[in-house]
Amino acid sequence: GVMTDDAIADSGDRMYESNLVKGMGNEAYAKANRATGQARARKLREAAELYGRAHGVDPDNVAVLTNRAAVHMALGRFGDAANDCRLAVETADRVKADAKLKARAYERMG
Repeated sequence: GVMTDDAIADSGDRMYESNLVKGMGNEAYAKANRATGQARARKLREAAELYGRAHGVDPDNVAVLTNRAAVHMALGRFGDAANDCRLAVETADRVKADAKLKARAYERMG
């Protein structure tokens, strides 16, 4: 359907806020990759939670799902990773995301 100016502004705000939270998740993920043991697991869990929050703000954000899938893989949560990949592909189709994002979702699915 046709989006009103308010709806477009609202979706822009959601995207912006979602990407801010995704950035925090990316930072936690980067720190996890420099850490070991419990510190690494803690940072990975923090990244997964932040990506989840980013997805809650903007359910159309495909990248947060592929990022969270990578974190799930690192935590050995393979079922959760597969679910996020599936959801990422469905979301990419729904929002007509570019092929590269969709390919990344398939790639993470392994």
